Amino acid sequence: MMDLEVMTSRIVIFHPDPRTAAKYEELLKGQPGLTLGTAHTERELAERLPQADVVFGWRFPAHTLGGARHLRFVQVMSAGVDDLLRAPGFDRTIPLACARGTYGPLMTEYVLAMLLAVEKEVRRLFRQQEERIWKSFRPGYLRGKVLGLAGLGSTLQLARVADALGMVVLGYRRQPEPVAGVREVYGPDRFIPFLRELDYLVLALPLTPETEGFLGLPEFRQMKPSAWLINIGRGRIVREPELVEALSTRVIRGAILDVFAEEPLPASSPLWALDNAVITPHLAAASIPETMVALLLENLDNWRAGRPLKGLVDPDRGY
Repeated sequence: MMDLEVMTSRIVIFHPDPRTAAKYEELLKGQPGLTLGTAHTERELAERLPQADVVFGWRFPAHTLGGARHLRFVQVMSAGVDDLLRAPGFDRTIPLACARGTYGPLMTEYVLAMLLAVEKEVRRLFRQQEERIWKSFRPGYLRGKVLGLAGLGSTLQLARVADALGMVVLGYRRQPEPVAGVREVYGPDRFIPFLRELDYLVLALPLTPETEGFLGLPEFRQMKPSAWLINIGRGRIVREPELVEALSTRVIRGAILDVFAEEPLPASSPLWALDNAVITPHLAAASIPETMVALLLENLDNWRAGRPLKGLVDPDRGY
């Protein structure tokens, strides 16, 4: 049997930004039993794949994996894998591990910041400062507000924090099992009653055939006119033209959007011009290199020891 301590794994790091790829390589240098190669273009990736045991990457061209003759698994730096699973030529028999579960603290910070910005009317404060206006007003409070979490995989920490702040936390998931910090968990047969309760709806669902186009005008009309949508999941979960209509006609009060059907969001998108839409450039859960490297090393150990990979994706479910 091969001694695991001297077993060498050939890792190809892919990132379209050369500086970021170099950062990952620097973090992995000195790790025992690793041979490293970096790529940031499709051509470079194709050249390095034939001898690779593991591809460690972000937004890499999936069709190139056909040239990987020794590939043991793929470790992606994102929680979502819909782009890979839908890519022509992607081999679904190759074990695919995602970064599911690593983004909870970042998502918690993002959503909490946005909740407070809405309740404390931060935009209004900025305008008053720019205009040198001293005018007091009564801000809102999170205590007692109803927060709905559609997708509980990466939002468990958010649920606990919101609960500690006195919010009423409701959840929605495919299997409506009890969750700590969540007052009630709704299943697919009770999605509309779930929506009707909410002051804030946080979308953190994966993109699958079942969730694509999941939310549109009929669903927005079931929500309170004072409700806010916060989408940190995937842009295509929402039917974007219907969201524009819902915001334009004040069916809901507003939307905070970190993900879009097309990214970067085109300058021609009507979302830019809406005063009740907040646009952020997909930064709610930006990858932290040190965290991603730790996940890769953990999964290398798992693979060598014959244990299941952390974050292993079920291709049929899409996550």
